[in-house]
Amino acid sequence: MKGLLYAEFYHLRRSRWFHIMLVADVLISIVFVFAAKDAHPLPGRTVLRSALIDLPLMMMLCAIFAGLYIGPAFTNKTVARAITAGHSRTRVMLAKCIVYLIATAVILLVYPLLSSGMACARAGWGVTITWGECISVARVIALAVLLNAAVCMLFAFLSFMLQDTGKAIGTSVVVYLLLTILATPRPALPVWLNGLLVLLPTNIARDVAFARPLSAGLAWQALAGGVVCLVLLLLLTGFAFNRSELK
Repeated sequence: MKGLLYAEFYHLRRSRWFHIMLVADVLISIVFVFAAKDAHPLPGRTVLRSALIDLPLMMMLCAIFAGLYIGPAFTNKTVARAITAGHSRTRVMLAKCIVYLIATAVILLVYPLLSSGMACARAGWGVTITWGECISVARVIALAVLLNAAVCMLFAFLSFMLQDTGKAIGTSVVVYLLLTILATPRPALPVWLNGLLVLLPTNIARDVAFARPLSAGLAWQALAGGVVCLVLLLLLTGFAFNRSELK
């Protein structure tokens, strides 16, 4: 497993798509902070909250990156060679998913952290920085990472099932757009269905970003929802990949 993880991290460091995503993050952060037409620069705390609310929009990059990172491993036979070398399918899948989730966490966090950091340098944080404030911010960011990782795991599952870069990107983008549409309650839908939609990780992440302050009940709901969805999708990916035929 250690060798597989090392190989995946090496591949990630050399991935031009990963670096392109990071450059896009930096450009978006700069535009977000310096293109605002407010009379006074916004403090870092306000910018961080706004960036976390906008974070699901950045999920498009993760949906595309899933196909670009996992898909080529099937087309260039990297996965097949790893399995032939004696590694189990489960370990191959876990190594690739772990590194992919770490990469998407970096992609998603660059935007809120960089934009709030630049805003803080311009206009301060907005409130007195205390240990309580630091813990509160760290808790919100950690929950946002967990919930978004659960959504990104869905894109990884699709990439493992389709085993094709183009199909994985197209399907992941469609699923991303569907999740975006479902993020808003629909009065025309039955009450029970709207109740289920509230439990989607994307919707819980939105509630966490909007919460001021974050209540203990919502924090536990976000933690449980993120962990359950992430573990279930990991198990589903492993189960399906172990029974699929390599292309």
